[in-house]
Amino acid sequence: MPKICKYDNCTNPVFSNGYCRNHCRKTMPKVSKKPRQIRINKTSKKQVKLNTEYSKERVKFLTQHPLCQAKLIDCQKEASEIHHKRGRGIYMLDTSTWLAVCRACHHFIENNPLISKNLGLSENKLN
Repeated sequence: MPKICKYDNCTNPVFSNGYCRNHCRKTMPKVSKKPRQIRINKTSKKQVKLNTEYSKERVKFLTQHPLCQAKLIDCQKEASEIHHKRGRGIYMLDTSTWLAVCRACHHFIENNPLISKNLGLSENKLN
């Protein structure tokens, strides 16, 4: 005589672990799915707040200084970028270290640091 399912009032033959096909799934422990992957933000909440404030200040600064302040080779172009004389770090929102510059002058300043320092367009970041 075949064994009968252990589940209450079930008369089906045993399939696995003393239970029929219908009830063995209900009694088996659930297998957990893959662990949930945690998404890491590209920028911190603090940096997002700083960037938002910087964007607002940048627009104000460029409207107050519409022409390139670098004046390299008699440049009279419209300013489109901000050059940070002392880098972004702790001076990111310090407008006294900013220069409104065109793309060409900004490229020159970044690629020629010694000349830029001699012309007063860049400063040491450690002072």
